[in-house]
Amino acid sequence: MEFPSPFCDNFDVQNQLWTPDPNSVGTPWVWGPPSGPTLTTPHSPPNVWGVGEVAGNPAYSPSCNSALISPVFDFSTTSVANLSFWQNRL
Repeated sequence: MEFPSPFCDNFDVQNQLWTPDPNSVGTPWVWGPPSGPTLTTPHSPPNVWGVGEVAGNPAYSPSCNSALISPVFDFSTTSVANLSFWQNRL
């Protein structure tokens, strides 16, 4: 799949580009509205990808080892690439 340049995804729509790692241990990544009490506001409303406190799921487990897999980006024809993202670390 080819992406426009620059590519931006604010997670407002579930576009099937991001995949929770099926080998994750503990609390899985889920997409949806934050459901607090710690994670209460998305960076770009209404949705987030998160581990715990998303779409009514409980907070993440202490032994959580969970990954979210991004779409594949081909930078082979690019001499300069920049990746940036926002994260909420509690």
